[in-house]
Amino acid sequence: MMKKQLTRWALLMLFALVSAPIMAGSALAVTGSEDREISVKGMSAGDEEGSILRSIRMPIIKAWISDDLLKIDFTGTGVHNTTVVITNQTTGAVAYEGEYPNPGEIFIDLSMEDAGTYLLEMRMPYWYFSGVFDLY
Repeated sequence: MMKKQLTRWALLMLFALVSAPIMAGSALAVTGSEDREISVKGMSAGDEEGSILRSIRMPIIKAWISDDLLKIDFTGTGVHNTTVVITNQTTGAVAYEGEYPNPGEIFIDLSMEDAGTYLLEMRMPYWYFSGVFDLY
């Protein structure tokens, strides 16, 4: 009898674990929220034009825009002293500028900004990253 109850409980827990992501995905689909990955390209920031730093591995930085919320993920990159600048490409106006001594995950609310195309820049002592995204 105990073995039968334990088997039922295990099956119920397995069903809950398997169905939870499916239900969460369905809830996200209902809200209409969609994460769009921003293609971020990087280059070394050498002292002279055209110089390349060969001894330091370029970090991988990822960024997404979801509705009016921008997420930048520096987790595991080991980068420090990063300046993030977001510029409206149509007007040239700086929509956001912030300095982060030890960035991890950064969330930036852009709900007060106009729709349009924006340039995302991330400046570090040895690296420069940029990407373009549309705000609807």
